Amino acid sequence: FPGCQFLEDRPLPGLDRMLAASAVRHPLAQLEMLLTPAPRMNGESPLALLRKGRVDDAVAVAAASASPLDEEAGARGGGAHPARV
Repeated sequence: FPGCQFLEDRPLPGLDRMLAASAVRHPLAQLEMLLTPAPRMNGESPLALLRKGRVDDAVAVAAASASPLDEEAGARGGGAHPARV
């Protein structure tokens, strides 16, 4: 699991809510979503938002996210597995 999603030895607070709110299920696409600056949040990534305690903002970004990787995985039948970031 990528270390950026942890605070000390625990998952970042709100990470579970953010991932649950997103339609993105491919693990690499989830990591991309976590790290990509969100224009609607002044260029802050969901990761930065979570680290600042702005869980609701990170959830809002995630809820609006989609990924071509998920579409490709779904076409191959690989999109239904639980995702891990």
